[in-house]
Amino acid sequence: MLLIFLLPFESSAQEDRVRMLKARADSILGADDELVNGTIYLQEHLMANNHPFFLYSDWYFGNITVNGDLFKGVFLKYDIYSDKLILKAARHRGGTVVISLNNEFVDNFRLGDRYFVNATDFRVKGLQTDFVELLYHGNFDFFVGYVKLFNSNYSSKAPYGYYGKTISFYYILQDGRLTRINAKKSLLGYFEPYKKEIKRFMKKNKIKYGKASYTQLHALMHY
Repeated sequence: MLLIFLLPFESSAQEDRVRMLKARADSILGADDELVNGTIYLQEHLMANNHPFFLYSDWYFGNITVNGDLFKGVFLKYDIYSDKLILKAARHRGGTVVISLNNEFVDNFRLGDRYFVNATDFRVKGLQTDFVELLYHGNFDFFVGYVKLFNSNYSSKAPYGYYGKTISFYYILQDGRLTRINAKKSLLGYFEPYKKEIKRFMKKNKIKYGKASYTQLHALMHY
């Protein structure tokens, strides 16, 4: 059955067959643990160049909170093309199974030192993803949503298409109001009273907002 999952299916009939097999696998492979509340994960566009995951295609050793319960030391990936959190879970009957978790039950998770929260808890409109990386939490929240797109322009170098670069969406949430901070100008405009200080800090630390790293943005928000 696992070999069947790895084959690319193009026709509608074949896709229906995949769904049927996937549903069957869901019923027989699932782990009997409250953590595993989801379905068997099947990566879309499996043969495409690049990958759909946050940063790397390798498994992260991380933590996850599901319905208020913390689970430490689990293997996770975040598929930012389909906006799904992926878990490699141990089966009680032996072996492992790769699960696409139900987003609504995931409160937060860590991929190494990167911390993500469920954005639906903010109860605001205008977000592109269910999960966002929280970089600052105080009198306002600063967070980032990540997306990857699939390009179906097939070529000799990418006969099955390819996943593009990660797209980042930056936001500030304060007093229930969501503001998109998509450029340095937006950032300085939001913090107008501290504009000079912020510009000085960014210059001193060589921070270019559009290309800023996680560490730089984290430092900037805690300035």
